[in-house]
Amino acid sequence: MTELQTGACPRCDVPVAADDRYCTGCGYALRSPVPAPAIAPARPRAPAPEVITCGECGAVNAASRLECARCRTDFETGEAVPEVAASPPTGDEQADAAAPIEREPDRAFRWLALVTAVVAIAVVAVIVMLLSAQGIGLQLGSPEESPQPGEPVALEIADVAASSALPASGTSSYGAANLIDGDPQTAWNEGAEGPGEGEWVEFLLLAPHQITRVLVWNGHQTDALFLGNGRIKTLRIDAGDRMFEVELFDQRGPQAVDLGEPVAAERIRLTIEETYPGERYADAALSEVELFGLPISDAEADQPEG
Repeated sequence: MTELQTGACPRCDVPVAADDRYCTGCGYALRSPVPAPAIAPARPRAPAPEVITCGECGAVNAASRLECARCRTDFETGEAVPEVAASPPTGDEQADAAAPIEREPDRAFRWLALVTAVVAIAVVAVIVMLLSAQGIGLQLGSPEESPQPGEPVALEIADVAASSALPASGTSSYGAANLIDGDPQTAWNEGAEGPGEGEWVEFLLLAPHQITRVLVWNGHQTDALFLGNGRIKTLRIDAGDRMFEVELFDQRGPQAVDLGEPVAAERIRLTIEETYPGERYADAALSEVELFGLPISDAEADQPEG
């Protein structure tokens, strides 16, 4: 067995820690006795999501927010933002309220402004109809919100299945559908005996894509259940003809696993290989999963010639 590689992966040069067993960039086993083969430079990666976890209620917020969207805790001071109460009117304000209301603008001027606005709207509508007839569309919103050609985007998931699931209890469900409902406060809990090692969940895309990133919310993200349930420590990812093993952090919030280079696949399976034990329950949980990638045609066009 070779000495543990530290500093950077010898195969793709992605930074690794001293106790890592696998590279999160290319899946190379860092303790493997086989020398690492050289590979082509990795594709540029999408930037990691910038998030911040509220220390008061545990909600995950965008890093650009100044206060928590759930409990309104100020991220700089750690204190809740106070509600602003309406103050009673002062003597001057009461006098102003009792003063006669000023006369409205001339009625003819208001009619002129209204007619001008109606004409302007009609002209814009005619222009849009003419452009639509020629196959030209108008897009609202900032150009930065639209993905650039060759930039990975969130993939649409058609279905999700799991090897097992904890039975529902009261109003709480633990099925695999919770992984794609857009709510990290719900979770898939495997229902097998023991800590859940070997249990899996599989996602079916609407169409084959080049998958570049897997974004996961480890464990059950709610306050009372995150440490109570087991969390995934080592995760196996099977996509197309490729297999990756990655060690997840034992923390709340999203964690991005970049595959190093796009993998053509229509299905992707995540298998639990090792867990962090829960303090109250043996079953392991996973709250949310998002997949990112490129259309097959875009990814092929982005490959270097020759």
